[in-house]
Amino acid sequence: MVKASTIKTGLALASLLIIGGVGTVLADSPPAAAPAGSTIQQRIDQRKAERATVLSDTDKQRLVSTCVTAQGKVRSIENDAVPTLDNRTKVYGQIDAKLWVNIGQLKLANQDTFQLEKQRLGLADKTANFQTLATNYKQTLDDLVLINCQADPVGFKALLDTARLYYAQLHIQSVDSHDYVVNTVKASLAGFVSALQPKSPSNGGN
Repeated sequence: MVKASTIKTGLALASLLIIGGVGTVLADSPPAAAPAGSTIQQRIDQRKAERATVLSDTDKQRLVSTCVTAQGKVRSIENDAVPTLDNRTKVYGQIDAKLWVNIGQLKLANQDTFQLEKQRLGLADKTANFQTLATNYKQTLDDLVLINCQADPVGFKALLDTARLYYAQLHIQSVDSHDYVVNTVKASLAGFVSALQPKSPSNGGN
């Protein structure tokens, strides 16, 4: 299920793009992770290049007049997003730990856990991707708050568009991980539960 906080964050990001009042994104390719140890200016330059951001003079003026207010909204989004993302990562870790316990118990019951172990690795990959996206998203939000937006409206817009794209990727990954847990991992566990159920004459003894 999509939480209310997730919807709130998405709507807030959309409203920020409207506040920016600036055209469309010219480059919707996924943003790349910023190099480790990069400075804020290096990241701003990277986002400008990735997004190929171009603003008219009118759009620049509009953004300069609204971006400081928008930065306050970004800070609010960041305050909501960080604990939500951290909690989601914690939940994935708890699921992984429970899977390890389940696999160990099934091995003791002489069950073949090869497929379940593969599924656990698949979920671990999805979790790692989510964590990477979350880290990049949080860094972009932080950069949006710290940038001198009035001196660099193009950089501010590029960061806004980058945050939107990271948010969209996070949503897709979150839904994918949820579906994988429910439809694949839980289905496999249910199969083991059924196989280990004691047979009795009341259910036909089969």
